[in-house]
Amino acid sequence: MNLFGFEFDEVKFCGCNWEVTQLFVLADSKREARKLLRSGDAGLCGSCMCELLVDEEYEIEISKKRREEWKRLVEKVNRKGRKE
Repeated sequence: MNLFGFEFDEVKFCGCNWEVTQLFVLADSKREARKLLRSGDAGLCGSCMCELLVDEEYEIEISKKRREEWKRLVEKVNRKGRKE
């Protein structure tokens, strides 16, 4: 399952009644996420999505590619910090 974010020009309302321009959906594909969002069966603001992930004890897995990208970024930031 993946997390997808959708931005809107107009204000949307999450279940918490916050006015937001971005909603998040958990789904197996972007296509499925769009379908769930259009049907009203999914779509949470960032705060509600984070609350769901924590309350339901979801685990976030990072792909090997992303892990390597993150590692390089951290190393770059650390090198820059040592130079200053």
